[in-house]
Amino acid sequence: MDTDSRLEREQFVSHLNGTTTIEILSLTSLMPISILFRQCIIALIGIKLNRSNQWSRFTLDVACLCLPFLLSCTIMYDYCYVLFVTMITIIVASILWRYQQPPRHSLSKKKIDFNNLNVSCQLKFISYYRIEVNICTAIAILAVDFKIFPRCLAKAETYGHGLMDIGVGCFVLAAAIVAPEARYSIYRNASAPFSSSLVKSLKSIMPLVVIGVGRLIATAGINYQLHVSEYGVHWNFFFTLAAIRLLASLIFIIIPISLSGLIGACIGVFYQVTLTNYNLKDVIISGFDGSGGRNGIIEANREGIFSCIGYLSLYLIGIEIGKQLLKPISSLTRWLKVLVILIIVDIVLWELTWFNAELFEPVSRRFANFSYVLWMVTFMAFNIFMYLLVELISTYFTMTGNFCEEMPLAGCSVCTPTLENRTCACLYAAIERNQLGYFLLANVMTGSVNLSMNTIRVDNILAAVILVGYIYAVSFIIVVLHVNKVTTKIW
Repeated sequence: MDTDSRLEREQFVSHLNGTTTIEILSLTSLMPISILFRQCIIALIGIKLNRSNQWSRFTLDVACLCLPFLLSCTIMYDYCYVLFVTMITIIVASILWRYQQPPRHSLSKKKIDFNNLNVSCQLKFISYYRIEVNICTAIAILAVDFKIFPRCLAKAETYGHGLMDIGVGCFVLAAAIVAPEARYSIYRNASAPFSSSLVKSLKSIMPLVVIGVGRLIATAGINYQLHVSEYGVHWNFFFTLAAIRLLASLIFIIIPISLSGLIGACIGVFYQVTLTNYNLKDVIISGFDGSGGRNGIIEANREGIFSCIGYLSLYLIGIEIGKQLLKPISSLTRWLKVLVILIIVDIVLWELTWFNAELFEPVSRRFANFSYVLWMVTFMAFNIFMYLLVELISTYFTMTGNFCEEMPLAGCSVCTPTLENRTCACLYAAIERNQLGYFLLANVMTGSVNLSMNTIRVDNILAAVILVGYIYAVSFIIVVLHVNKVTTKIW
């Protein structure tokens, strides 16, 4: 990439201020709604779960699960609420229509005891959240390079809320809530030797380090665009994720996992005090000498290195959340109680986020300050609430015979044990199988598109076509891997 083009593209995504939290919540709420929308469409058009229709079902998956969010961030940005209302209307109409049809199985002929209705103790709402983080990220990382993507949704320079500011925070939380520490699978034995725990941690983060180094070499080699104030000159997302996982592992060698949430909050508060009272934020913005220079490895990557403290706080809090969400529950009424608790906690967190931002410092993804940590936890709690609500609605209607029984929510073994031994072209199953592979593939294809054209000069209609083709291609490749039972995770 020539230098002039690189500088133009870097300027295109720089010095932005973000948008409102309400707008971000509205856009991301389309994702859980899309899951229920997909199932309702299948119930209406009657696609059966058989191999002859699997690629038609894949196309339907892309249309229902990916396109609503893509359209709401691009050509339908000014009409995203119309899209939201339309999808809700179709969902309600589908449910009402199904109630007029004969029941699917004998359970619906009996009087349903709502209080004793059992569901799987391993609902997939956490998986849905993690999968949707991948889909949203895959769409946004390319869309942001086109003019069709509103600038207010791109990353804010220092302070503010942009749609893309939630990306790294969502990935950190998505990793934390299913981390070994949250599942007590690695550190179950409190007396595990230091060397054993450290070796396991190093083994798990080495692929991230290798990928991070590979990305650094590749971007430098082709003179690829780089938003320096995001992570620094050499640092990137993969180094951040590796660093916080290693630091968390070291902490849990000394401190019990039961204190993860408390330790995370303490680290976040300490970091915030350092930012505001000891001028660390000035160091991050202007460097140690105040001139904004990038001399030396630490100063060159000061954003990436210091923000690891905030992301570590977020990761530890996420582990505590994961410990609570992964508790086995089989009663529908108990899951409803979890739903109520989630919304109450979310309301409290919103108040804390507002209070912290007003009293101490506004939200800053660049610093990963405590306001950002609180905002991300609040945002995740709302999204987990939405995904759990959608799954409970779907589960209830499916179990009572009033929904599409033969086409479960994710289409295959992702959500139903009856189909564990077969594969199908279900997009969710494919992404869950190869989440890191999906993310890497999206990054590679994003780079390929940027190298093949000047995205800033592309008109909106062509940009929309390119984005639809891109997300279809990424999804198609990952589904082909899934159908052929190929798993890219090798460690």
